[in-house]
Amino acid sequence: MVQSFQASPPPRVLPRTPEERAIAEIWSVALDRGDIGIHDDFFELDGDSLTAIKVITRVRETWGVSIPPAFFFENPTVAALAVAVVEGAPAQRPVVGRRPPDAEPVLSFDQQRLWLEHQLRPEAAYNVHALLRLAGPLDADALDRSVRAILLRHEALRTRFPTVDGRPVQVVDELAEDWHIGTDDLAALPGDRFEAGLRRAATDAHTPFDLAHGPLFRCTLIGLGDDEHLLSVCAHHIVCDDWSTGLFMRELSALYRVGGDVERADLPQLPVQYRDFAAWQRRWLTGDALARQVGYWREHLDGAPAALALPTRHWRPATEQVTGGRLHAVLDRPDTQRLHDLCHAHHATPFMVLLAGLGTVLARWSGQHDVVVGVPITGRTDVGTENLIGFFVNTVPMRVHVSEESSFAELLGQVRAAALDGYEHAEAPFDRIVQQLPVMRIPGRTPVFQVALNVLDVFDRESLDGLVTELVPAQPPPSKFDLALTAREFGGQLHLELEYDAGRYPGELVAVLLDQVRELLRSAVAEPDRALSDHPPAAADPATADPVGDDGAVRELFGLSPDDRVAVLSARPGLVAAATTAAVDAGASLVPPPSLADVTALGNWLHDGGITAVFVDPPLLRAMSGHADMPRLPALRAAFVDNAGDLLAHDVELARRWSPACRWVGLYGVTEDGVPLAGYPVPDGWTADTAPLRVPLGRQVPGGPLRLRHPSGRAAAVGEVAQVWAGTRATGDLARRWPDGTLEYVGRADRCGHRPHRRDRDGGYPARRTRCARRAGDRTAHRRRPHAAPGLRRGAGPRRRRVADPPAPGQPAVRPPATAPPVRARRAAPDRGRRVRPRRAAASRCQQPAGQLRAPGHHHGAPARRHPARAARRRPDRHPRQLLRAGRVLAAGHPPERSRPGRVPGGDLPARPVRVGLGRPAGTADRAGPGPAGRDDGSGGTAGRADAMTGTGMVAGTRGSGGR
Repeated sequence: MVQSFQASPPPRVLPRTPEERAIAEIWSVALDRGDIGIHDDFFELDGDSLTAIKVITRVRETWGVSIPPAFFFENPTVAALAVAVVEGAPAQRPVVGRRPPDAEPVLSFDQQRLWLEHQLRPEAAYNVHALLRLAGPLDADALDRSVRAILLRHEALRTRFPTVDGRPVQVVDELAEDWHIGTDDLAALPGDRFEAGLRRAATDAHTPFDLAHGPLFRCTLIGLGDDEHLLSVCAHHIVCDDWSTGLFMRELSALYRVGGDVERADLPQLPVQYRDFAAWQRRWLTGDALARQVGYWREHLDGAPAALALPTRHWRPATEQVTGGRLHAVLDRPDTQRLHDLCHAHHATPFMVLLAGLGTVLARWSGQHDVVVGVPITGRTDVGTENLIGFFVNTVPMRVHVSEESSFAELLGQVRAAALDGYEHAEAPFDRIVQQLPVMRIPGRTPVFQVALNVLDVFDRESLDGLVTELVPAQPPPSKFDLALTAREFGGQLHLELEYDAGRYPGELVAVLLDQVRELLRSAVAEPDRALSDHPPAAADPATADPVGDDGAVRELFGLSPDDRVAVLSARPGLVAAATTAAVDAGASLVPPPSLADVTALGNWLHDGGITAVFVDPPLLRAMSGHADMPRLPALRAAFVDNAGDLLAHDVELARRWSPACRWVGLYGVTEDGVPLAGYPVPDGWTADTAPLRVPLGRQVPGGPLRLRHPSGRAAAVGEVAQVWAGTRATGDLARRWPDGTLEYVGRADRCGHRPHRRDRDGGYPARRTRCARRAGDRTAHRRRPHAAPGLRRGAGPRRRRVADPPAPGQPAVRPPATAPPVRARRAAPDRGRRVRPRRAAASRCQQPAGQLRAPGHHHGAPARRHPARAARRRPDRHPRQLLRAGRVLAAGHPPERSRPGRVPGGDLPARPVRVGLGRPAGTADRAGPGPAGRDDGSGGTAGRADAMTGTGMVAGTRGSGGR
């Protein structure tokens, strides 16, 4: 019988040297546990980055030795720290002490940043508010004495910031003898007194402070009944941070227990005040010390993106009041435990895991693989400031490089290295970092980063003696950032709280983002070695098997009627086909425009001809809107604009001046049969100040072939940036999908230095011509090649390479003449022709750096496109009138093999006569008489009808056609 034995853990080795015993004692206080062995792992004992910084601070204060955070994370044992203490170099950072009596009352770097932001936006975004519900018999006098004692202990709560000689200074006011907390008794109010108390507390929280005159702290006791109260505590962020809120509640509990007596409360001593810290910081962070701190961040952020391209429903003006929103999510106990197991396996912290997960989701939503996230780091790195109320938070921008091919564990290692370096240089003032970077300040937006991540410790819930104390969730304050994710762990679960700028981001969109962060964390902590592309969000873009668009939805999108007179003001074949298809389906008249070159004449023609619907492209729309002599068009009720991502909200706003009641619809990806991939009816009341920069591409046509796919082939989820595919063909456009199904244009997918392919008739790019396909071995010709030189012939097959004819025996190879385009020969076997590739001119190469999204209309160094009217003159065969005259558009718009509503079964002609001709000018009658349909009668107008009985020609009555 074989017995199995389980290896017992090695015995714990207790501290032996004085250094080991002192370090073990520091660990015991920081981790709130005893029996520390010298080989115990700090992070396996539930240590995190905040407690690690506390341990490093205690070591520096005790021995005067500086321990780099990276060293402690790599060697998290008492024995290793003891060796570092004995062999370490003296710390260069001095200890915070009392300021000299003649020291200037300067602000700290962090206070100066908040003071400047308050001057730009004097609102309640930087109010720190806490609301407590107190149930039971309350001693109001003891509560008043307790709060008064806290104000006397901490100078920061009595500080204001007036301006002297153009510079802000700190002034600490004496507490008046008659100072008391505010009271507001709502016990006599009818109805729900608790809701009334919440509204009263919200007013207190959202009332801005006056930094120059103060006070910057207020405390109000709201009475709801004899044994029920609300305690509202509010202070400006410049004198208080989140850690200070916990210190305030801890001291309030201790003081209330002894009736407000400071001597009996056993509170820790305060060796310094905040003014001492500010003066010390200004003395120390100068010269080489400041240059080392700031220099690291200058190199760390070199080449980082200027902003994060997150989806916004509309642009908020800088003068608009900022409103805040807040959403919650929870990571359950098993997943939270797996998160800690992952941290222990990789010597990381929950903050690092959260930064990696948040950075991945932000990269997917922005389409940028380089993401910068703001991280608030506590500045309480000195023993004297641990128990001091004040503003000790510096925000540093941490950069995350996301690659979908790497695993989450590899990304966590990269984030861990960046975080450790950031901790070592965390005292660099954020304003000084910004000054070293080529960034542009935008009012209402944080430079360098727009998303913040904060992981907070949870204080033990303090209660007042004899009372049941409950922390009431307050209304979200105005958002300081676009998005701010805060994580707290209590009850064995990780609680995620996402605050957002409700003026820029709708709540349903932010809810999707928060859910994707949670789902990614769940998947990543379970299988960290899988590639990021194998961690898809829970809800992806579903695939649809039906590739045919819904005709009813298309007709509803256009919304034409038989009384409409439609004009095509574009030479784009897809737009012409869409107009013709819509007119045929509705029985409307299709009226040919005059020359598109003269905008004034065109506007007068639209007015005099009573045109009710137009199909136009953005360049001509801008030319018409910007023309001073453009007349008003009261009859125009619908305008359909080809939107390839270049249609701006400003264009629609200007165009509405000459047609206020017109319905504007953007059409994206119109195929050769006139059916768009997506359409977007522009809402009424849009203005360039509040609308997004570009008009969205719109919602996908039901049943259509449009898909959003990542390079890995995975379907994109809501919010993620991916390439638009029309069936099996890549369009080259990048877009994201909103929760309501609306597609938003993001940019172009062709980021390489070669020129883009010529668009197909439906506005797309063949999938085989993308850069990835060419790298994979597809040798398809990238652009239309110049004519071959004499002696060269085109190779057969899909490769489409020009292959040289093999020379006759004894004859030299035929070379292209000097006048032929330059070519580059490839090496080939002697018995095979040499394949050559034309050398492009240097002027055609893109001058824009690779890796950046192309702006609409960017042509990689090529000259700008001509005006559509000018292009129509050079290519008359593509003008709408000539297309209609030849009957090609209708034939392309209604293929015989496709059955459409309103047609005779088995045939290609309408079931009833439909007016699809060019129509007649207003005020002329149809010519009813013998002779060929459409013959010019000299009156300047003809009737355009299609005869369903004869079946001869789909277009009749073309002006000037002579009946052809």
